[in-house]
Amino acid sequence: MQIIELFKKLIESKSETPDDGGLLDFIEEYLSEFTAIRVDVEDVKNLFIYKKFGEGDHLCFAGITFFNPFNEHLNYDAKYVPSEDGVFRKNLKIRGNAPGQALYYHDVGLSVISPSGAESKGYFVITSFENSALPQVAAKTYNLDVSGATFGQSLFAFRASDLITEGFRGFIAGIAISPNRDTGFRTNLGLLNTDEAAWAELRLTVLNEEGVVTGEIVDLWLEPGELKQFNIADRLNLPAVDMDASVVIEVLSGGPVGGYASTIDNRTQDPILIPAVPDIHQFSQ
Repeated sequence: MQIIELFKKLIESKSETPDDGGLLDFIEEYLSEFTAIRVDVEDVKNLFIYKKFGEGDHLCFAGITFFNPFNEHLNYDAKYVPSEDGVFRKNLKIRGNAPGQALYYHDVGLSVISPSGAESKGYFVITSFENSALPQVAAKTYNLDVSGATFGQSLFAFRASDLITEGFRGFIAGIAISPNRDTGFRTNLGLLNTDEAAWAELRLTVLNEEGVVTGEIVDLWLEPGELKQFNIADRLNLPAVDMDASVVIEVLSGGPVGGYASTIDNRTQDPILIPAVPDIHQFSQ
């Protein structure tokens, strides 16, 4: 049936609330490849039609802001390192960031990382120039919906004190995991070896609410400067049950290492970022 014939059929329908005149049956049959749900409220009949499509290509953007909270100008470099190969590609040189000034890069991908639009994922390293103080940093990743509005998550700017050093542990509490990809939550774990010259060896342990070990990797290696991110349930072969859990990251050698979890609601795709907190005992050494 062509679209004109469809509209003609709808217009000529003898339906009159609360009698739909068979129109809802016709629409449900016409859209047979969609899922139909009938909801009758008192004398009013309702038909909800929807179709869930599989995952496909999507656009993801990243934004970063540098804010100077000091009463002096700041000078620093922001180096971008793609996780694809771990080699520095871009060096954003900031000179004379004025007091109180915020520098916004709403789409840092196009303006700094990849003006050609090529896909990339990675991280920034902010370093001082000529002993200048460093700015406050805010960053986010986000998608665009059909109306042009954004949804995404704020990122965490790691300082030296936020990193896990050799021989110590870091903890991520409050992640959630579900075996059902349509409901519940999934969690991705991110690990960054900040040492540009040496490998880092880690032990990962997942604990359930009772503190029982449900999954472990004894020797996970990170290359120099490598950012590794993966679905923790898949990588550690966790039990196929709904579970609230905590992650323990132990740096056996190398580092320092930064860690985070991104827990995503499977229904809304709403993400929450949870940074790893280093063992307090490492600061007493």
